[in-house]
Amino acid sequence: MNSAVFPVCILCLGLIGCSTPRIGTDIYDTTPAPAEPTRSASPRQPTYLTFADEVGLLLSDRGPDGQTRIHDVPRSEAYTAKTLPARLRLTPAEIHTIRDDIKNWVSNYSVPTGPAMTLYASGASSEDGWLSYNAYAREYPPSTSSYYEFVYRDGLLVSSTRHDINGKRLSHLILYSENMTPLGAVCFNAEEKPFLFYHLTYDQAGMIKRVVSVDERGEPLFGTCHAITGVYASKESIHYKLRSFGDPYSHTFNDGDRIYRIEPDGSRKEVNRGAPLWWLTRLSKFGVKPFYPLPEGFVVPEFDKFGTPLQREN
Repeated sequence: MNSAVFPVCILCLGLIGCSTPRIGTDIYDTTPAPAEPTRSASPRQPTYLTFADEVGLLLSDRGPDGQTRIHDVPRSEAYTAKTLPARLRLTPAEIHTIRDDIKNWVSNYSVPTGPAMTLYASGASSEDGWLSYNAYAREYPPSTSSYYEFVYRDGLLVSSTRHDINGKRLSHLILYSENMTPLGAVCFNAEEKPFLFYHLTYDQAGMIKRVVSVDERGEPLFGTCHAITGVYASKESIHYKLRSFGDPYSHTFNDGDRIYRIEPDGSRKEVNRGAPLWWLTRLSKFGVKPFYPLPEGFVVPEFDKFGTPLQREN
C-alpha cells in the first residue's frame, strides 16, 4: 500500500507510542479508577481539562465490559483522482464533530473477541496515516534494544506496545465499531497519557477515505485522503499538514503492484512495490485479517514475493 512506503512512513515513527501498559497483553485495567481530585486554582494544578485529559478520563471510566456498541461508522462520498483536494481544509463544525466522535468512540468502542495472538517487530510505521504496523512482523521478539509487540484478537489488531530499556509502553489502542470496522486509534506518551488521536472516514462502499489526527488540544495535526479504485485495486493518497493551512506534503499512487511518488510537476517516481491488497493482507499467514473490512464474498488474490497478483482480482 502506498503509505507503507517506508521512506514516507519513517516520519511517523516518532508518533508511535511511549507508555507502559497496565497489565500484560490485556489492554484493560480492572482496578477502579481513583476519584478525580477537586481542582483548585493554582499554578501547579490548572482548573481546565485539555482534550487529551478528557479522553484519558473517559478511558479510565469505561471499564473492560458492559460497553455500549457503536453502529455509526462515518461514511461519505468517495474521492476520485479528480476530487482529491489540493489542500485539505476542515471547518470549525467538522473539527468539533471529529472531537465528539473520538470521545464517543473512546467511551463506547467494541473489542474483538476470540483467540489472542502476538506478533513482534523491531520497528513500526504509521500505515495509511494512522495504523501502527509492520508488514514483516514475526511470532517472536527480535534481538534488538527496542521492539514492538502487536496484540491481535480474532485476527484483528487490538494494541501495539513498545519494549525498551524503560520497560513496556503502550503505543496504540485501536477503536472498533460493533461490526469490527476500525473507527480510529489513540496513541500514548511516556507518561501513560493519550496524546494523539486518529479519526477514520470511509466511502459508501466501505473503503478507507480519510484519516485525520488531532493533538492534545483537539486541534487537527495531519490528514490523509485516499481515492480507491475497485476493492483496493489501486489507491491514490495525499498527506496534508493541517497546521500549515492544509498544504500537502506527500502524494503517492499505488497503481497495480507499483508505488509511485507524484512530484509537484505531476511526474512520477517509482518508490516501492506491492499491490494495495498485498499490503492489506501481508500478515494473513499468521491468521491476521485485513485491517479494513472487505466486501462479503470477496476473494483476495494470491501474490508473488513482490506483491504482484497471480490471479485476477474480483
